Amino acid sequence: MRLFPLLTVSIFALSIATSLALADGESGGAVASTLTATQKISANAAVVSHLLLDSETVPPSLAPTYSISAAVTGLGASKTLVLQNKGAEQLSFTTNTSKPFATKLASGGVYAVTVKTQPSGQTCTVNNGSGTVASSNVSNVTVACVTPDVTAPSVPTALTLSSKTSTTLNLTWTASSDNIAVTGYDVLLDGTKVGTSVTTAYSYANLTAATQYSLTVKAYDAAGNRSGASTALLATTHPASNVNLVLSENFDSATLPTALGIWSGGTTITLSTNTAENYGGSTKSLKASYPALTAPNGAVYPGGTINLASYNTDRAYIRFRAKMPHATHGLKFIKVFGKNPGNDNYANTTFGLDYTGVENGLTGSMYAASYGDGAGVTNDTASYIALDGNAGMPSGRAKGLPGYSINAPKGKNWKTTDWGTGWHLFELYVKFNSGTTALNEKNDGEITVRIDNELYVEAKGLFNRHYTNQHIDRIEILGWSQTGTKWVQDSQGNWTRINLNSPAFDIWYDNVQVSLDGFATD
Repeated sequence: MRLFPLLTVSIFALSIATSLALADGESGGAVASTLTATQKISANAAVVSHLLLDSETVPPSLAPTYSISAAVTGLGASKTLVLQNKGAEQLSFTTNTSKPFATKLASGGVYAVTVKTQPSGQTCTVNNGSGTVASSNVSNVTVACVTPDVTAPSVPTALTLSSKTSTTLNLTWTASSDNIAVTGYDVLLDGTKVGTSVTTAYSYANLTAATQYSLTVKAYDAAGNRSGASTALLATTHPASNVNLVLSENFDSATLPTALGIWSGGTTITLSTNTAENYGGSTKSLKASYPALTAPNGAVYPGGTINLASYNTDRAYIRFRAKMPHATHGLKFIKVFGKNPGNDNYANTTFGLDYTGVENGLTGSMYAASYGDGAGVTNDTASYIALDGNAGMPSGRAKGLPGYSINAPKGKNWKTTDWGTGWHLFELYVKFNSGTTALNEKNDGEITVRIDNELYVEAKGLFNRHYTNQHIDRIEILGWSQTGTKWVQDSQGNWTRINLNSPAFDIWYDNVQVSLDGFATD
């Protein structure tokens, strides 16, 4: 406030007062007689008005004030919430509404709204609860009330060991349920938590060979509620393997083209990082996406190679995981080449998947292991060992010779429908027959097919290569695929082979292992 205006006001007030005194008859009775009581009051008001208009600030008793309101949501029926402002004035709510505290604040006033009393069984949180009043009512204070989640998820069930090695156990289970949502699982080993999973799968690693473990799982939700532990699954790791592996590729640390020198050949090759789809929840798995092909000449040829030429071996044990989870179709799958396969580069032995619809017109089955019987240098499909034991299949020139035997204990093919959506274990063995000339070759070749630990074929006493093919040169995965074909019979009984378009499909591989002295173990 300035001093000069006050001095002016004082002089003005004194002047008015003097005038009023004179008007009251001190020296001018005539004037006094003409001033009414109302005129005297107006003169006094003029003094006050002049004082207020010439002042820089409004007296505190006359400054405007503003309300502090809070809006409540989520408050349950028949429940009471009590708020407080700066730990003093209280405001009660029994319904979801907005209302102000009784005391208003002037501009510059500080407010701090907090919860004094929570409603029974609920938790209320104040937002925008503190600040300084500006020049308007405060209306952005909100209070959200929630009922805490105290319901635990259901206990996980159906623990299943999907696979194992000497140092790992791969576990799956049936998902738990929750009143809101399950957010994850605690995974326990012998009663101690060792990890978590947001899927229904987990891989225990760095375990001891030939050791039994107790595996359990608990489910939890976002509120931290946990289920009880599942029924324990007892699982034992494999013994340590003494097999000499010449290749072991699980792709987890690989980049394309990987140790197998993968080429795409008209397909799309990726290393999947989707742990929910990868084998055993692993970091990576190899995925080949074959395109749809149009008859009659559609074909693609991707692949990957395991080189064995330097080992001068006539035998190979091939072990891997594979799946074909959606549409199914045929491809070469696994091929074994000699060092001299001939000009047309046919494999000596092929463990192929069918694209001719042998299984009720469905493609993608494995119905035979095919090979060249040595009558010529080439043609990997001259002879067959049928998985269903069909003796009518052409099994080559060793048939009937001493030592020749075919065992097909399953008595059925690996059907298209057997693929399902999951991973499967394939163990394939081939031994070339011995001999370096037509005079000294022997029918001692062998072929074995095991799928998911079940023996489908064990064949011995075979001629399964030409002596000029020499030792095993390489093994190929993936391989050639083409449009399908199908035999149809007309009304006269004549058979005709027709061409069919092929669907797009995916084939996955993981944990590819090759050894020369026996199947590896996981």
